[in-house]
Amino acid sequence: MRHPTGRVRAEQGSAPIGRRALGRELSAIKAGKPGSRRTAICRSDCGSDFAKLETEVSEVRARRRFPLRFWRYRWCIVEMTSALMTSEVWWPSLQSSMLILSTIFLALMTLHRTSMKRRNGVHSIPGPYPWPIVGNIFQLGREPHRVLSEMANKYGQVFSLQIGSRPVVVLNGLNIIKKALVIQGEDFAERPYLESMRIVSKGQSMVFNKPYNAEWKAHKRLAQSALRTVCSEEAENSECSCALEQHVWSEARYLVHMCLDLTAEHGPFDPLQHVTVSVANVISAILFGRRFEHDDKEFISIVSTAEEFAKVASTENSADFIPILQYLPNLRFRRFKELMATFDSFIERNVLDHYKPNGTNKKNLSNVTNSFIAMGKETELDENANRGVSKEQVASTASDLFGAGFDTVSTALSWSLLYLAKFPEIQEKIQKEIDATVDRTNFPRLTDKPNLPYTEAFMLELFRHSSFVPMTIPHCTTRDVVFEGYFIPKNTCVFVNQWQANHDRNVWKDPELFMPERFINSDGQMDRLVCNNVLLFGMGKRRCAGEVIARMQVFLFMAILLQQLHIEARPGEDIDLTPSFGLSMKHKHYRLSFRARN
Repeated sequence: MRHPTGRVRAEQGSAPIGRRALGRELSAIKAGKPGSRRTAICRSDCGSDFAKLETEVSEVRARRRFPLRFWRYRWCIVEMTSALMTSEVWWPSLQSSMLILSTIFLALMTLHRTSMKRRNGVHSIPGPYPWPIVGNIFQLGREPHRVLSEMANKYGQVFSLQIGSRPVVVLNGLNIIKKALVIQGEDFAERPYLESMRIVSKGQSMVFNKPYNAEWKAHKRLAQSALRTVCSEEAENSECSCALEQHVWSEARYLVHMCLDLTAEHGPFDPLQHVTVSVANVISAILFGRRFEHDDKEFISIVSTAEEFAKVASTENSADFIPILQYLPNLRFRRFKELMATFDSFIERNVLDHYKPNGTNKKNLSNVTNSFIAMGKETELDENANRGVSKEQVASTASDLFGAGFDTVSTALSWSLLYLAKFPEIQEKIQKEIDATVDRTNFPRLTDKPNLPYTEAFMLELFRHSSFVPMTIPHCTTRDVVFEGYFIPKNTCVFVNQWQANHDRNVWKDPELFMPERFINSDGQMDRLVCNNVLLFGMGKRRCAGEVIARMQVFLFMAILLQQLHIEARPGEDIDLTPSFGLSMKHKHYRLSFRARN
């Protein structure tokens, strides 16, 4: 327990023990020396008190950044250097001086590193040595997810590094990630304070920056409930099983015709913009009850911001970790602020329209915004406050669902087109499965999914192999945590390396190969245990709220396109699947051709 003065008591009724004395106290107790000031407390007499004392000492030492021994060595080296440099007998050249200073600096850092590892009970987290000011930021390179995976092979699945002035703990491996985010989910449920994330939704984003508390939990439950209600409601088209399926059918039909027309008119073309607009229209219909034309300039400019957003809101943004860079000219960060202002304005206009007496679809709940507003009037976000959901919270929720929804699904779908063009034999196998299951006069439905195992396996292998969300949005510890024998202080930034978990050789055989068959069992059905090993949407408290809806959309869009079209690369062109790193990784731009299947 703690003394009122802030020092630590070894037991009830005893005098306070200082931090240095406490270390000596524990050593004496372990050795069972009779000269100890607390002879009564030993392993044989009361092990529980001993354990508490040992834990207390471990926490104290874990928080001590510069142990006493380090400072003694430092002054020794400084005094010796001073004596040498002021000596009349000896004066080094400039080169020698630099060499000596560099040696002294490395000696200091080595002593500090060594002293940090001398802790009882709780071990220091291993990791690469950080450079002053910049830390390990230059070691991450252009592919941080791969570099961090290589570091995991060297330092273990839990290791630490320093990016700028901020210490970061990196979690790798499926079991480690599951233990942190699910079993100890409350400990890792916070978001770190990062400048780029603070700007998203004006600091009101449920996904990026809102603190983990009772209000956040209620907010997320409302959003998920509204999303499920709208997507599962009965469709106007009797051929569709639900409203979500109807929206996807409508946009997929339009996309099929557009791909055929553009190929006939221009030959091979880059389909990325049209795929993105089609997917964004499904999200828009779900959220706002409206769609936009493919030549709507404002809508195209909004959905075209995804790539820039993904780059800034990732570990590539040095200004998040080196604060001084926020005050220096930064064109990318300034552009990011402009994009977020335009995006927020677009969302707010569409949300506020639902509050007007004659607003769009005001009288029905066929879109998430109206449903969320209606639920919010009946539910209090904060149990201790008599208030419902504000307009700002509705707008921030719509912003989260729209931004994350269209970016994740459109990125998955555009990646799928490249994989299908690169592996035509897999494309043909999926088409045969669809033809054998679905009548060519109808589009595939969600109810056909159990009968299309290879199609679903392709989707999961796409998620795993591309791992286009290589790391989750950074997490943060909510309190001091002991995890896997390591002490992690409160408010420590935590990276979750999903790419490593999806390419871990201890889990996946030949992870570098693209093999949908790895998800099919001996009975020709999906192996659900293997399916659950794929990470894309995060885990635990901060798991993506729209994951189920996103998976449905990707499956439906992909099945419809493959039923109707052949997808081909330009003759002789080899498709490079190397991605560009970001919060969601984008592929290189390619021109593809589409032709109708007879």
